[in-house]
Amino acid sequence: MAISDMTMTTATGSDAWIFTRLVPVLGVVVTGYHLGANYYGLLQPMWHTAMSLCLVLSYAFLQTARTRVGLLYHPALNLCLAVLVALAFANVLVNYSAIQMRQVMPTFLDQAGCVVAVLAILEITRRYFGMALPVIALVMLTYAFFGNVLPPAWRHVGWDVPFMTFSLYMQSEGLFGVAPKTAATLIFVFVALGAFLSRMGTMERVLDLSQAFTRGSWGGSAKVAVFSSALMGTISGSSVANVVATGRFTIPLMKKAGFKPHFAGAVEAVASTGGLIMPPVMGAGAFIMAELLQIPYGTIVLAAIIPALLYFSVVYGAVHFESRKLGIRAPLEGEARGAALKRCAPYLLPVVVLMGFIAIDIPPVRAALYTIAFCVALSWLLTPMGPRDILAAMTDSAEQAAGVIAACACAGIIIGAMDGTGLAIKFSQFLISFAGDSPALALLLGMLVVIVLGMGLPATAAYILAAVVVAPTLIRMGYDPLAVHLFVFYYANLSHITPPVDLATYAAAGIAGANPLRTSVRAITLGAVAFVLPMIFIHDPVFLLRDATVPRVAFSLATALAGCTVIAAGLTGWLGVPVTRGARVLLVATGGLMLVPDWAASLTGCLLAVALWLLASRLRLPFLAKTERT
Repeated sequence: MAISDMTMTTATGSDAWIFTRLVPVLGVVVTGYHLGANYYGLLQPMWHTAMSLCLVLSYAFLQTARTRVGLLYHPALNLCLAVLVALAFANVLVNYSAIQMRQVMPTFLDQAGCVVAVLAILEITRRYFGMALPVIALVMLTYAFFGNVLPPAWRHVGWDVPFMTFSLYMQSEGLFGVAPKTAATLIFVFVALGAFLSRMGTMERVLDLSQAFTRGSWGGSAKVAVFSSALMGTISGSSVANVVATGRFTIPLMKKAGFKPHFAGAVEAVASTGGLIMPPVMGAGAFIMAELLQIPYGTIVLAAIIPALLYFSVVYGAVHFESRKLGIRAPLEGEARGAALKRCAPYLLPVVVLMGFIAIDIPPVRAALYTIAFCVALSWLLTPMGPRDILAAMTDSAEQAAGVIAACACAGIIIGAMDGTGLAIKFSQFLISFAGDSPALALLLGMLVVIVLGMGLPATAAYILAAVVVAPTLIRMGYDPLAVHLFVFYYANLSHITPPVDLATYAAAGIAGANPLRTSVRAITLGAVAFVLPMIFIHDPVFLLRDATVPRVAFSLATALAGCTVIAAGLTGWLGVPVTRGARVLLVATGGLMLVPDWAASLTGCLLAVALWLLASRLRLPFLAKTERT
């Protein structure tokens, strides 16, 4: 969401009916359509996506006008815009068969509908996420229209409005391609599941359970943030939404316990971002990856387990060592673990049920729909969800999904322009030729491109966009396709804690009342391992459980977990005693050596780690151990 657009307003007079009646009702209609259409699954994908965009974009214009002030958000203007965008997609809905027949011969009505649809998507995306993605889309459209005047290496025939209409509006690509289609199916349904879980009270019970299990432990409040954000983030699909949902509870707890505001914000941002790489749902990323790669969902979940475990082991270790250094320990008072588990476990049953459905090969969309129904039924044994609560959850679903669907549609514009101009192939050839014979340089450039593309975007849109731009290049260089897509997926998510446009960190710093830059720097250090892991598993897929024996996996996992502990000690500067900056660098380097899935490197790292611990903690050599506690 653009920061400048977050001012709230209150409707009065003739506008009140739109705000108090039309928008919530339309939100219920939007959610009802998506749940029903995805349950029955009888609609053509392009028609279903067109209906989704028709409803969601119309709703988004009215919803943003309801909550913001300014000339662009005047209710009458936005009502007109909502009607216009509805008519633009109604043309596809009403004339669907005719459009399929005349794809290369768009009428004036088709061209007008395409122009209105594109402009509406750009504007709604700007309202929710700022200028980053719309600017990329505008650059791509400029390239598409004026590519005929560029140098030969990047030249193409150039578009006009009829060809843009054909490319983006009249076939199952562009506005109706993989990104918006996925948003209208997988993403919306899982966002709705998250909304129903929230209304059911699952979030509060997760926090209660985390507090009970960290009672009396070092840094208990920060560990609550790690556990709760990891669990809720895997379903929410948005690191920023996860920060806002869990951070409003966990960040004040951490500050009250004694952690500095920027550290509290960084822990929440890193944990919430990590939730999106945590199996089994991965913010719907696992399902999207399975669809793009055409491989079983279970293969992706298995491949993602160890990297996610290593990611959170560093975050958990850093929290533990930081709390030891500061002397912060959770109080022993509070609810007993057994009592908390008995009280809260029923609220976690929907997550277990979801995994059970998926385990018996029920398609993910249908599994999520069944789980939503289970949530409603289960609530009557716990805290009943009446009709008012169900309608509120449906309204929440539409509100939370609108921006993501608009961003995916905007990504569809970019992908359509890249495909229609051949830019994806040109970029791939350029990246390969620039990297030359250096795979390391190609991976480094790929990482930078993915992070830049992901800045300011929701994780799903960033991943889909990067998968089209970067993944084909790396696959052509001989890397395993699954490893490549996980490589892209990781960095697309890590863009949310990477300055200068690190949305998750901004949100966490705002809640914590901390300096955003200090919070960003701390978040990068806490998430440091995640920036290295993709470089490791793309070269050696042992961490992805591919082409590896059980003994090798066990040895690599054990040494990697030990290495993550050593890295956490280096990041916080605590190894039983406070250590110097030089010792911190040595600890991080030693832990990194232990992460390498090679027995010689790992054993060398283990020996060095033991030596550092003895020299710093036991002998307290001055160049390693500090003489005063800091």
